[in-house]
Amino acid sequence: MGSLTKNLDISRQGARKQVQVLVSANIVHLKPNGREVQVLLDINSLKLGKKFITHLEREWDTRLSKLKEILETTHKKRTHKHRVRSQSGFLAK
Repeated sequence: MGSLTKNLDISRQGARKQVQVLVSANIVHLKPNGREVQVLLDINSLKLGKKFITHLEREWDTRLSKLKEILETTHKKRTHKHRVRSQSGFLAK
């Protein structure tokens, strides 16, 4: 953990906790090497995570676009009704 934290502003204990989260998620694996422990990145797990996040991002972009469209349509209808009311003194249907 020493070499891992050398250039980072994080304690060894903090780094250990973060690495353990990554181990639990199967993103990294620990390999004992003498007195040291190597932290090995599992690139396939990382790619799978990226693929999942990209899919989720597309879903949210689609949902937010639909929501924007609904809100803009609703706003236009309300604005139009308000203009009609202002011009005629009553609300036209």
